[in-house]
Amino acid sequence: MLSPEQETESSQREETPEPSLPQYDAMYLETPVRAITDPCSSLKELCAAYSTLAARLRACVDDADKPDSAWPLFKPLHAHSILLMESMTRDVGRALVDPAPETEAKVSLPSPQKSPRKKRGMSAQQVKHARDLCSTTHCVLKLVAFVFTQPAIYEIFSDDDLRGLLTAVLAIPLADSLPTLYARKTCALSIWVLQTQRLSPDILRPAADRIAYAIRRGLDGELGKEGKKGSANDGLKAVHDLSRYLPEVFVPAFSHILPSIFHNLLGVSVVLRIQACHALGGFALASTMIPTSDLHEELSKSVRSVFTSASVKVSPSKNTSATEAPIIRTLRTTLSQKDPQNAAQGPAWAISVLAHCVLLLRSAVYDDPAVCRTMTALFSLAKRNPRSHLRALAGLAWKSTIWTYFQPRLRVASPARHGADDDRSYLSFVARLLEMGCGVSLIAGWSSESADSTKTEPSLQRITRILEIMLQRSPKCFSHALLTIRQLLNAEDDNTDWTFIPNHILSPSLYCGNPGVLTESLDSPEMRQTITEISKEGIQISDVSPLSRDVLSDTGVVQGFFMVWKKAVGQFDKYDEENSVCSIVSTWRFLLQTYLSVVHDDGHHDVSDVVDFALQMLEDIVLDNGTTCPVIPGTPSKSSPSPTPRLNWSVKCLRLKILQSLWKVLIGLISEHEVADRFLICITKYERELTGDDDKSYIEWARLSAMVAVACPTEALQAFWLYQTDPSLSAREWDWSTTQRRTIWKQFLPVWQAHGSCDGITILLGVPFSRACTWDMDADDFKDWETLLIFGVDKALDDGTDVVQFVDSVCDNIAQNFDPTDVSAIRIADFLMCSLQDYIADARSVPSSLMDFVNDALRAGYPPDRISTTWCVWTIRTLAVFLQFVPASLCFDLLDKVQEGISIWISDERKCLAQDVYAVEVSLLYDAVLACFSNFPGDSCTLEVFQNLVECVFAGRDDKPQAMTDAFNLFWQRSFAQGVPEDEWPEAVRVNFGLSVAQPSPDAIEDSSICTDILSPAEQPIESTQNLFTPP
Repeated sequence: MLSPEQETESSQREETPEPSLPQYDAMYLETPVRAITDPCSSLKELCAAYSTLAARLRACVDDADKPDSAWPLFKPLHAHSILLMESMTRDVGRALVDPAPETEAKVSLPSPQKSPRKKRGMSAQQVKHARDLCSTTHCVLKLVAFVFTQPAIYEIFSDDDLRGLLTAVLAIPLADSLPTLYARKTCALSIWVLQTQRLSPDILRPAADRIAYAIRRGLDGELGKEGKKGSANDGLKAVHDLSRYLPEVFVPAFSHILPSIFHNLLGVSVVLRIQACHALGGFALASTMIPTSDLHEELSKSVRSVFTSASVKVSPSKNTSATEAPIIRTLRTTLSQKDPQNAAQGPAWAISVLAHCVLLLRSAVYDDPAVCRTMTALFSLAKRNPRSHLRALAGLAWKSTIWTYFQPRLRVASPARHGADDDRSYLSFVARLLEMGCGVSLIAGWSSESADSTKTEPSLQRITRILEIMLQRSPKCFSHALLTIRQLLNAEDDNTDWTFIPNHILSPSLYCGNPGVLTESLDSPEMRQTITEISKEGIQISDVSPLSRDVLSDTGVVQGFFMVWKKAVGQFDKYDEENSVCSIVSTWRFLLQTYLSVVHDDGHHDVSDVVDFALQMLEDIVLDNGTTCPVIPGTPSKSSPSPTPRLNWSVKCLRLKILQSLWKVLIGLISEHEVADRFLICITKYERELTGDDDKSYIEWARLSAMVAVACPTEALQAFWLYQTDPSLSAREWDWSTTQRRTIWKQFLPVWQAHGSCDGITILLGVPFSRACTWDMDADDFKDWETLLIFGVDKALDDGTDVVQFVDSVCDNIAQNFDPTDVSAIRIADFLMCSLQDYIADARSVPSSLMDFVNDALRAGYPPDRISTTWCVWTIRTLAVFLQFVPASLCFDLLDKVQEGISIWISDERKCLAQDVYAVEVSLLYDAVLACFSNFPGDSCTLEVFQNLVECVFAGRDDKPQAMTDAFNLFWQRSFAQGVPEDEWPEAVRVNFGLSVAQPSPDAIEDSSICTDILSPAEQPIESTQNLFTPP
């Protein structure tokens, strides 16, 4: 005797080891197949065989391996195909076998009514038999479900055998009742088999109506109450899956069960409502994949009845009143939910239902006035949702309406919808929502029609109208409109591989259950990511067919897109980021390039036509003429003519920044002076309109003016600063404040340093000193001025221009309108001489204007005030160094021009310079002057010319360093003493050499007592002469 434990262990059979390559093992399925086909197998053995066969097939057959019916694994199925199919058909039918059949009733006398029968229970044996029958049916249904999904397996059997097996499966849900146990689960399994099967159309087409009827019974609850796995749930899944699998077979069949789907759509269970939404989406999408027929009119009529049939409400006073349809009330309620507990109770579910219903309604969504009003109201409610991703979902759902526009009109149109303006009204209806690719989808459809010459003009009119509407919508829609313009004009993009099909508009994932928007939490990142992925489906901007060269050959077409683009410039409230400005500019570049290309290919037009038109566009932007889109129905009206931009710029600043970028593009493509001249006239004429009282606007206006002026001839720059840009205007001075003058001038400097000419630099260097625009320059201004001067010198060298002549022309321009008594004159003189120190040695002529200016500055600068004294000393030192490098041939004329100014400072009658400063700086200057004298002939003529310069060392202050007198004595003995008789020497020189007695005047004594040193050593912050003078 074996113990119970040993008996249990012995009764357990060892598992059959799985082969390493089961696909090539011809005996792996032999055992369960033989057991199934053996007529002597018990129900328990059949259950085990079906389970084993199903498990092995699932483990070995994978779609990734691309199974083939010729695999050795399937050899037992080939060998026993007939018997195996008969066995499976037989065992599926066991669900209809009564486990406790009634015995034949005894014969009795006829009676008009049947006698009541006494209810009898089943015996233990019958219960066990009933359970075995049910288990066998469930096992074979699970096997059939897998077999029907694998073509490599079901192709082993004949079509007749498959039809028989399918009929056996259908017999279960079609039966009035099942005598076996667990009837609800058995029916659910049979519906599941129907849902998952993927048999060929030839097999399914004859059974389509029966499948639909079986599913309808499940949807209507005739196959038992819903549980963990119910017939209604699986039936809705079957509608979704089978409609997507074979639309031409199942859409006509399922059209009769559409009311049942809507019934579950409003069911109590949220699970069924979600599944019903998925089923409706799959069915609606499948209906778009079959040719338009009377079936679609029936579907549309069915959906319209759901939306227009009012429910009857019984009031407490026994009076009945009609209310809106339950579906409308439910959709409005769910759309208004802010924090739903379940997806089926929130806006995502309602938006999905709306999208599905529109596909089924087709053109009736517009043609039926009641439906049109309802849909408009519901979608408007969806667009106002505070969550951005749900508003995006509403935009994706509206694509269904866009799709209906390209479908044949159904015969349901209201009489009011007929007329000449019907298409325009329909377009206005579908254009209510153009975000999320809706507008792009419309344009893609019309651009494909433009190739037909009979449809070109109306298509282009629709395209431009939609683009104008898109420009008034969200910033993203605004950006899409500009990108679409570029795509339409991109004739080089050969997009011949893509053909517009209306179904491309739709996003298939929106109508599918997995992945779906109803499977994620409302505010979860997964929900947002799902909507983002759905938005990538459907028609994209790159799919829009560019207009052909034949269409673009008409210049009016390109000009029409220019007009649309111009309206985009004025939509400042759409500029949510700088990318929007870049998009505006990029589109402008594309338009100009296209226009130039068209004109070049045409031959009947000239580039001047493009210039005139482009300038007109810019002038319209300057004047804000035609840069605002007209208010179109369905578009929010603007509260002000100039909306506030989202960027941190004012409207005027933003307009000027855009004009700067547009001008760069235009002048880069068309480099003609006439273009710049005309535009400069425009922006100077409307300076007030462009700037107002905003200082930042003046900066941008000045920058724009500089960018335009640099492309003009030099005369235009000169005229700009004198306000003579337009001959028809009388010249006047700018009424700028000092700050504005300085700001505007500084904006010109970097532009000329990058692109300007030497002549323009000469003009700009003279602007701060002109009577029309002068101002008191500060340290920063002088620094900028010096930087521009140095750049001009380098520019002259690069251009091969004589640097000396350039600096002299600068000085000449300054001197024409400059007052030499100005405190800044001495500093300018110093800057100008410093810029020539490295080049004066190679000079071929005397810089007359510069030397005259230096002489006037030295004269006007004496006596200096406390502020300018340091700069005067710097200028003296610079002049001393400058004289050392002057060519000998030029020394006579050059020194002659500055001798008066030098004499004043050498004599220093008022003792303005401290003793130590004078001893260093003026002594150096005097040494340089004497060095120049060494190049002159020591005769009476020379002495007559430079007599003031010769005598100045003996005039003025009496504390001159002895070194200066010694230097003069040595110089005189070597030059004039040998060539000029003593009686012709100047009186001061004769006194110096003891040939005469000095006669001091009383005025000199009095003046010396009055004047005091302005700059004393004690007041100097610098202690040594090495670092005595640094720029202030």
